[in-house]
Amino acid sequence: MEQLVQKLKNGKMNIIESPIPTLQNGQILVRNHYSLISPGTEGSTVKAARKGYIGKAKERPQQVKQVIDSLMNQGVTQTYRAVMKKLDAYSPLGYSCVGEIIDLDEDIRGFQVGDLVACGGATASHAEVINVPVNLCVKLKPDTDLKQAVYNTLGAIAMQAVRQADLRLGEACAVIGLGLLGQLTALLLRASGVRVAGVDIDPSMVAAAKGNCVDLPVNRNDVGADELILEFSNGIGCDAVIITAASPSLDPINFSGAIARKKGRIVVVGAVPTGFDREPHFYRKELDIRMSCSYGPGRYDPSYEEKGIDYPVPYVRWTENRNMSAFQDLIYSKKIDLSYLTTHCFDLADAPDAYDMIMGRSEHFIGIIIQYDTTKTFNREIVSVAATHQSHSAIGIGFIGAGSYAQSHLLPHIMKTSDVSLIGVKTATSLSARSVAERFGFDFCTGEDSDILDNKEINCVFIVTRHDSHARLVQATLAAGKKCFRRKAALSQT
Repeated sequence: MEQLVQKLKNGKMNIIESPIPTLQNGQILVRNHYSLISPGTEGSTVKAARKGYIGKAKERPQQVKQVIDSLMNQGVTQTYRAVMKKLDAYSPLGYSCVGEIIDLDEDIRGFQVGDLVACGGATASHAEVINVPVNLCVKLKPDTDLKQAVYNTLGAIAMQAVRQADLRLGEACAVIGLGLLGQLTALLLRASGVRVAGVDIDPSMVAAAKGNCVDLPVNRNDVGADELILEFSNGIGCDAVIITAASPSLDPINFSGAIARKKGRIVVVGAVPTGFDREPHFYRKELDIRMSCSYGPGRYDPSYEEKGIDYPVPYVRWTENRNMSAFQDLIYSKKIDLSYLTTHCFDLADAPDAYDMIMGRSEHFIGIIIQYDTTKTFNREIVSVAATHQSHSAIGIGFIGAGSYAQSHLLPHIMKTSDVSLIGVKTATSLSARSVAERFGFDFCTGEDSDILDNKEINCVFIVTRHDSHARLVQATLAAGKKCFRRKAALSQT
């Protein structure tokens, strides 16, 4: 299958061939029809990747600290390997898509092959086939408009922001930042009976919001912007202000204090500093500042997102999955119309051009969609990495699993051995398999154990997966007549 990737080392983007992802417990395999580019989040990621090492360090001070800690604890060699592993690896892009189920874990209920679904999260990337945990996937009606349903993840983020604002029918809310997320937030507010003022410094975004999602469009750079909003709110100020802008400036947070009513709520969604001026607004108005965490409850909880353990409705009414479902219900019932948001649609092959447009701001854009060839057939075939077939040594090695331990402690040493050949590598993550194969010189990569175990040129298999899979894989390897090495406390022979 084909997938859009970039390398963090230099920010270079490519469409590469990678194995179809391995279907794991609690996951659904989806063939993408459309995926959504988030200009704000993904644009920031690409911009940071295209900077030099010093620029990267300034963008990620927390990771710089991790590197320093690693130097002190593990030394130069291991730290260098870990850093280069990260920089040289292919990095996926995208986290919102829509498509058709082509396979699913047998324990999953409520879904079946052929269902249309909207997906979110780190694995909902710009690829022809993706695997998604069940709690990050919502079922769609057969006649759903997929070009609107593809806004699934950003819609859930906007939904959570509206819930945090805790507004009532007829109240007034200002949305600061009218990019894609701000427009979605304003649409949801209006659908819930809230009067909306939209604020941005970009005249084109203000113009797009006018008549589509806000009652009062405001250019922040205009004189008297705060007075316009005060008049709009009948002289009392906004009941809540939702900040969806991303900026290093303190103006969004301080301006929100100026236009909020006494005891109003400020909800921070975008990446803005919160070191607000205490006087004259925040202290005297006793303003309530709230953070909105991404898609909603369940986000960043491995038990929820990876293991599929749901939160009980009586105790957590709106999880990230329920936010996604509610957003899709609003689209299907036509209570919100997102059609004006899509300004561009690119084929997957041309997707890098979309990011060049975002970086260069060569055209006006709001929503950018990638579309996929749904007539293409897929087979779970290995992906050849070597340009030509090589003559192999007597010892042909295959790896099942190739995480940090394998890349730091095993493969660097095996590469230096002259009488072995690295034939194939399998990992659960397709991009990881491709990255490891290229970096260490494997002939091929795959997402299937059988491609390693059935290969006649491989006579020695390294099992470096999670421990709970070792027994099964060791038995299968020995049954295939191959020597087997697995990781215990250290590398040991079985």
